[in-house]
Amino acid sequence: MAKRAAICIGVNRAEGMTPLMAATKGARDFADWATAQGCDVTLLVDEGSDEVESVRIFKAVRAVVEAGIYEQLLLYFSGHGVLLAPGAEYWLLSGAPQNPNEAVNLLRSVEDARNAGIPHVIFISDACRSAGLSAPLNGVVGGSIFPNRAMGPQSGEVDVFFATRPGDPAWEVPEAEATPRYRGLFTDCLLKALQVPGSALAENLPGSAPVQSIITSRSLKPYLEKQVPLDAAAVNIQLNQQPQVRVETASPKFFAVALPPLSGTASPAYRHEFKYIFRASRGMKGQGSFSGPAAGSSFHLQSADVADEVAAVKFAREVARLRGHPDRLPPETETGFMLVGIASEIIVAPGWEIDRPTGRNQDPEAEYFRFRRPARVVGEELPSATALLQFRSGTGTLLAILPGFIGVVTVAESRVLNVNYMPAPSAARYRAYEAGASEREELKARAAVRSRHGEFDPTTSLPALLEARDGFDPTLGLYLAYGYAQRGKQQEVLTVRHRLAHDQSLPLLFDIELLTSRYQAAPAAAEAAPIVPQTPLLAQGWALLTPDNPLYQPLHGRLRPHLLPALWTTYTAEGVAIALAALSPPENP
Repeated sequence: MAKRAAICIGVNRAEGMTPLMAATKGARDFADWATAQGCDVTLLVDEGSDEVESVRIFKAVRAVVEAGIYEQLLLYFSGHGVLLAPGAEYWLLSGAPQNPNEAVNLLRSVEDARNAGIPHVIFISDACRSAGLSAPLNGVVGGSIFPNRAMGPQSGEVDVFFATRPGDPAWEVPEAEATPRYRGLFTDCLLKALQVPGSALAENLPGSAPVQSIITSRSLKPYLEKQVPLDAAAVNIQLNQQPQVRVETASPKFFAVALPPLSGTASPAYRHEFKYIFRASRGMKGQGSFSGPAAGSSFHLQSADVADEVAAVKFAREVARLRGHPDRLPPETETGFMLVGIASEIIVAPGWEIDRPTGRNQDPEAEYFRFRRPARVVGEELPSATALLQFRSGTGTLLAILPGFIGVVTVAESRVLNVNYMPAPSAARYRAYEAGASEREELKARAAVRSRHGEFDPTTSLPALLEARDGFDPTLGLYLAYGYAQRGKQQEVLTVRHRLAHDQSLPLLFDIELLTSRYQAAPAAAEAAPIVPQTPLLAQGWALLTPDNPLYQPLHGRLRPHLLPALWTTYTAEGVAIALAALSPPENP
């Protein structure tokens, strides 16, 4: 049997946050289960005067990595979590958020786990994934809990179990009416599934003698995605906790050794009853709570079919909002932007002439901006390929100016939902694009919606469209690159990068250079081609833009505390002012 280790972390008290009552108990319960599984267990909890610090977690992980004997590492966390963007989140430790470094950068940790030399790493996150809307939460930067190693010839596989989807809270419920102890609902559901004798989830471990039964991450995924919402509704019909599980492994890699069936009994069905009273949601102090049903009250669960139908309607509505419409692009504009959903305050692009075209087929509720290069003086530098767009609300973003493309910027609640770069009707590539435009725009809109909810899987999309006759699609390329990177498919990320570099009419995109900078022979910053814009386009990239990255600049450190939770990078008004100062050329004395 494989040598296994488990590091179990529970933080009830993050500084300035509502104290939790289930986190340390959840860590202890998981540690007890892992011990019974034969794992070498490290327990880190903030009971008594003890605090959980990042250095303690790092040392525990490093000890497992440097031992060189483990084939599996389970990393369990229960506590507060904060979301910067879909796929970019942080576990808050005892000193966070007041100390912005006392947090676990989960995206970077997952990336580093692949290079740790452990074939199978499992992250279990029973934490909320709520947005940090203001200071101090949006200033949390955290760090990786794995040693910083070069990419090896063969990377490990990583499974990630999230208690909730992005933006949902991981609800806590009392274990029973008569006990003061609490536990997280997700942990409870997970452990019950793992501790059932003769589980129907079990399968035989290939090649084991005597035959050994196991439960894989792949079999746990559909069970948890179905059962956790039912358990949440049993607490309170208004609760809607949807777990999210990303699985890379398959048998013979496994999550747990299954318990044998009890003598003379059949495998049990997966229906367990809970009698819970809902306590409170996780969050900053003083943000309120909900009350659950009174003891003895009755209610009806919404059928799965109805829930699926509602989700499908909502998904279709979001896709329709983000879907590109080539017929609404101004025919006389070769390079520019179209703003949808909010009015603009200012738009700045040093070295470019900007006007607002008028013409047929324009959306009356959108703003159009046409960018033109002025006549150049011999020896004069090319204009910057970065534009700053500030909205009437004060928030804003930095955008890449791509010749031959019109970027459709869709904004909701003052945050950028999507930037859809579409070939301009007057550009040479438009005719080739037009033939398959309907399919392309539908795919990009679906990718945007799924990425926003942390669900985009590039392996189920149509990456062959990157090879379309009209050249590289910047928006689709960004979604594919991040999707591949999230799943450890670095060769596919490099393929996206090479496809972009092959399109010589386009500059290199900051995000794609960021995703590949650790895996290229030469640092991306040393490339002769320009890299645009000056910061990540997708907010997820900020979790990887750490000071050890060759693309990191002091500007990034100044902007980082002024990010708003969004799929595409959106700055507060203070962040916009910093970006504007960096973008504007110095005045002549």
